[in-house]
Amino acid sequence: MSWEEKCIPALLDQRVFLSPQHFSRFETAFSFLRHQYFFTKGVCKCAVLAAWDPKHFKIFMDSMHATAERRDRDPSVMINMAREYAQHADNNLRLFATLYMDFLSQPGQTPSENVILKFSKNWVPLIDSAITASLVLDNL
Repeated sequence: MSWEEKCIPALLDQRVFLSPQHFSRFETAFSFLRHQYFFTKGVCKCAVLAAWDPKHFKIFMDSMHATAERRDRDPSVMINMAREYAQHADNNLRLFATLYMDFLSQPGQTPSENVILKFSKNWVPLIDSAITASLVLDNL
């Protein structure tokens, strides 16, 4: 079985989704992304992170549709989109974008759990979830 086929069951087994809505948005992203030529574990990690709320999910999906339309293969385009987003974001969202960039620029690696300490306490469950998802995906 491919990692894509193992992905959703493995993430569900580790309870990385914070709510049914979080999972539903991820499932929507996964259904679109799994057939795209640029889909990687790093992009999948970003989908888990972005699916946590409707606003960030829309931003993520708009950028993924644009990436598909442009036929971009280089993750640097997605990294640059995140970098631009970070320039206009508050501290937590800037860190969120940095985590997104790390997922794309460091394939097969999971950032240290110490990254959680940089976020305000309201963000800890989301970032912990993203780190767990990253570990799960790295091991598929």
